[in-house]
Amino acid sequence: MGETNSEHVYRLAFWHRLWTNWIEIRKKLRIKNVNDFIRRLESGSFNLNLIESLIKPTEDDITFIMKLLSQGISIIPITDDAYPQNLKSLDDGEIYPPLVIYCKGSLDILKAEKCIAIVGTRFCTNWGREVTRRLVKAIYDRIHDAIIVTGLARGIDTEATKTALDYDLRTIAVLPWLKPIYPPENRDLAKMIIKKGGVLISERINEPISLSERRRQLYLRNRIISALSNVVIVIEARLHYIGNGKYSGGAMWQVEYALKRGKPVFVLEPKYKAFRRGRIWVNYRKAFEEFVRHGAQPFKEDQIEKVVGEIVNLMGRY
Repeated sequence: MGETNSEHVYRLAFWHRLWTNWIEIRKKLRIKNVNDFIRRLESGSFNLNLIESLIKPTEDDITFIMKLLSQGISIIPITDDAYPQNLKSLDDGEIYPPLVIYCKGSLDILKAEKCIAIVGTRFCTNWGREVTRRLVKAIYDRIHDAIIVTGLARGIDTEATKTALDYDLRTIAVLPWLKPIYPPENRDLAKMIIKKGGVLISERINEPISLSERRRQLYLRNRIISALSNVVIVIEARLHYIGNGKYSGGAMWQVEYALKRGKPVFVLEPKYKAFRRGRIWVNYRKAFEEFVRHGAQPFKEDQIEKVVGEIVNLMGRY
C-alpha cells in the first residue's frame, strides 16, 4: 500500500529537516559522513525511527515542504528511486553525496547517460565564448541526445547553456542553491532550461546567510557537476595558489573529482592573443598545465571535431 499525500509530505519534511540539521545530527549519532549513514541504515545498525525521535518535523517544516511542492520543486532523499545513482558514487573521505537534492524541472534527465559537462571561468575571453559555441554545435551535430551539464555560472557556463538551448539540447544546471537563482541575471535562462525539458538541481534550497558558506556551496556544487557527467570539458580556467606547490579553484575540483572516478576530462589550451595582458594569460596557462599534469587530455581550438569524435566513441559504451 502506497503513501498517502500527508505521509509523503511528512516523509519529505523529515528528510529536509535531517539534511538542514545534518552537522548536529551527525555528531549525536557519531556518523562520519553521508555514506556512513546510508551503510549503517542498510545494515540495520540503527533505523529511521530513532533518528526521527531526534528531529521530528514541525508544522512549520511541513508547511514549508508543501509550499515547495506547490512551486514545482521536488525534494529527493538519497533513499528515493529518483535519486541519481551517479551521485551515490561520491564516496571519498570528505567528498560525499548530498543526503537530499532539490530539483525543478524534468527529473528523468538526472538518469540520462550522455551527459557532458562544459565548465570554465567567469572571467572568460571572447575567444573562449566563441570556442564554447563551436564546441556545443559540434556536439549537437554528432550527439543529438546529449545532455549539457553546467553550473549556470557567469562566463563559460552561461555561454554553453545558452548555445545548448539554441540547439534544443536538454541541460542540467547545478546551482549552489535553488532560491534565489544565482547569478540573478540568469533567472530567465533558468526558466528556459525548465521549459525545454531540462532541470535545475541543488543540495540547498535557500542561499546561505554567511559569505563563507556561500563560497563553500559554490565549490561543493562542482562535485555534483562532475558526478552527473560522463565527460568533463574545461574551457578557460583560473587557479589560485594556496601554498606548498598546490593550486585550487572550482575547475580544479571538477577535474580532480572526474579523474578520480575514471571519467575523461578534456581541457582547451588557452590562446595567448585572446588576452589583453600577458600576466593574465600566464594564470590561465598555468591552470591548463596543472589540469594536464593531473591527467586531463589537452586540445586546441582546431581539434574540436576530434574531441567530439572521441566523446562519440565514449558514448557508444553507455
